[in-house]
Amino acid sequence: MQWVRSMGSALAPICGGSVMVTYRVESDCEADATGTRTFSVTAVPTNIIIVDPCTCLDNATTLTNGQFSETIHVNSVPGETWTVVTAPGLYQSASPAPPAAPLPIAAATPLVEGPAGVYTLAGIHVDGLGYSITVTNGTLQLSTSNICYYPNPEINGLDAVYCNQDGPQSVTASAQLGDNSGPAPVESILFEVIRQSDNVVVASQSGVGDTFNFNPASLLQGQYILRVSFDEAGSPGCVQSIEEEFEVRNVGCGNFPWDGN
Repeated sequence: MQWVRSMGSALAPICGGSVMVTYRVESDCEADATGTRTFSVTAVPTNIIIVDPCTCLDNATTLTNGQFSETIHVNSVPGETWTVVTAPGLYQSASPAPPAAPLPIAAATPLVEGPAGVYTLAGIHVDGLGYSITVTNGTLQLSTSNICYYPNPEINGLDAVYCNQDGPQSVTASAQLGDNSGPAPVESILFEVIRQSDNVVVASQSGVGDTFNFNPASLLQGQYILRVSFDEAGSPGCVQSIEEEFEVRNVGCGNFPWDGN
């Protein structure tokens, strides 16, 4: 008696499929017998995902140059080599902070494997510009993209000059998303009045309120800065600041009647 195994089809590919194996028993005493068995191979998912998307670096020096960090993961089989085909808008993690220009990620940059079967590339991208990336293992190409925004705050109702007899004043603050597609959600707003002569904060307010009240009579004559720092709610949760100057005068403003002398 002899066992013989023959393959009814090619081995199932690593990307998934099934194979039927045929077994034949040869006997010197009885008729040969055959049997079959089908084996399935589960496909290993190969995909590209963004891990911890749009992590805010809070490093903006203007309303347009703030940066986000991003990590790209490719899930595939162990032991492959994945490299960048193109990555417009995605820059090296080691790039200098704004206002310096970030460093591009070049084609053929390799992704790092670890753990087995997970290939990683870290990078940064810029407020309101976003990025796209395509990677390859020499056979497959996978692509993804993303874009996120810092809030763009503005101050409303601040005059250039106040007199100490003007009485209590109010200004408001708001913020739009970086592409002006709608209002940015607020986590908190910090108002700070800074005296320019010594850079001292002489008044402040923090909270969810968008209105700041102050009285010029409580301020010395001189030049001031109103700084508004808008903390965006949720993810990415960036903080963006804007400043406007104003002056407080004790004399030389207001309406003074002339008596003709």
